Amino acid sequence: MSTVGEPVSSAGWHKNWSNTALALLILLAVAIRLSAYGDLRLSVATADTSKFIRSSSLPLLSLEYWTSNRPPVPALLYKLFLDKETYSLTAISEPAVSGTRQPEVQPGFSSLILAQKAFSIAAWTILAITMGTSMRHPFPRIMGPALVLAFAFSPPLVEWDSVLMSESLSFSLFALLLALTLLLARRIARNELRKKPAAIAPWSAWVSIFALWVFTRDANAYALPVTTALLIAALPALRTRYRTLRRALLIAIGITLALFWIYSATLQRSDRWMNPFFNNLIYRVFPYPDRVTFFEDHGMPISESLLALRESRGNERRFYTHHEFMRWVRTAGIKTYMRFIARHPVWALGSFFQDLEFLFSENRQPYFRSTPKASAPRLLPLGDLLHAKSSTVVAVDLLLLMILLCIARRNRNPHSIADAWVGAWTTCIALIVLFVSYHGDSLGMIRHALAGVLPLRLALWILTILIIDNVLMRSPLSSASVQGEG
Repeated sequence: MSTVGEPVSSAGWHKNWSNTALALLILLAVAIRLSAYGDLRLSVATADTSKFIRSSSLPLLSLEYWTSNRPPVPALLYKLFLDKETYSLTAISEPAVSGTRQPEVQPGFSSLILAQKAFSIAAWTILAITMGTSMRHPFPRIMGPALVLAFAFSPPLVEWDSVLMSESLSFSLFALLLALTLLLARRIARNELRKKPAAIAPWSAWVSIFALWVFTRDANAYALPVTTALLIAALPALRTRYRTLRRALLIAIGITLALFWIYSATLQRSDRWMNPFFNNLIYRVFPYPDRVTFFEDHGMPISESLLALRESRGNERRFYTHHEFMRWVRTAGIKTYMRFIARHPVWALGSFFQDLEFLFSENRQPYFRSTPKASAPRLLPLGDLLHAKSSTVVAVDLLLLMILLCIARRNRNPHSIADAWVGAWTTCIALIVLFVSYHGDSLGMIRHALAGVLPLRLALWILTILIIDNVLMRSPLSSASVQGEG
């Protein structure tokens, strides 16, 4: 029979070994990321890059900045790092119009693109470290970070770091948000956030990163109501004596609701939703008389000249010449389209699931070809393995989530419940963001859908690691591993 000191000694050895291996793994992965993808200053612009630049020129504290044609957080990156005196867009890629362009060192953009890439590397490394230090068993302590780093530093994700759009920033902020969510959940499970000083910092960081992520891409904001519902569901799980934690959750619920109200108010006052709205009318409403009738019954002025715009694909600016129609759009356009989706759930869900395979069919950016100058072609097989191009990912994610929920119900311990909450949060917000992205714009659906597709692809590996950690902690070695959890 083992002595009392043996499990602790074994746990200490396992912890030291896994921490050393984790440090070496991160150093190796970051070295590969920095060396395998060419000059870090390389970038490629798109037709939308100039819109971010214009938005960044507005005063930060002005209402115009927060209601401009592009979300405020990516514009903030341009405001901080773009050299406005020397910049020149020399590599503009418009695949649908003039084909692709290879990335170049564009004048005035070096600091901006370096900041974007540095933030991406740091965010995904933090997620890997959080995965490694949060797991209780030595095996997932290494396997988890390895999967995260391989996922993050493979071409399907890294190539977006060279594109002057909002995708890279959104993905990086999501990685940070997931890391903080996992960290908070695990600390709550270990009963480490009962005192105010220990609770304020992680909650403040979580709220701040969530706010930044929400205002990076419009579809991200719809994760807020889902998060609110899951936070409310978590309240009964906390014992009444944990008043600080319950108070923190109540404050977080209030903040998520306030953020969604602020987002909705600023979006309504902006015009960045109008072109997607016109695209939806052209492709999803005007060709169907019954749908046209629904919008007409809700106040949309109908005329033959307006309906003729269904042939104006790619020239949505012609809608602005219909002044009475535009007055209706500004006052009731978004509300009517959301009401249309709510009144037709069979169509909304049916079309979504019908096109789900299409939304997953690509895992690469479309703006430049993969060459050793700006990418890592040898890592493409790894990227295809980790960034699956099949919608089966959704079914597998839901299955893994059910397994995690069953484990939590069987074990009834704080760690399993925390992991189940993180798994439910990751999967649910990814699905709602994907659904909103799909119905938000009928053009560029694959690129827009990435806001939900990439988290679903990542959830496949995160949920797997959480399940493995919970299963292995039921083994005879679990007592030693618990002693070494970090």
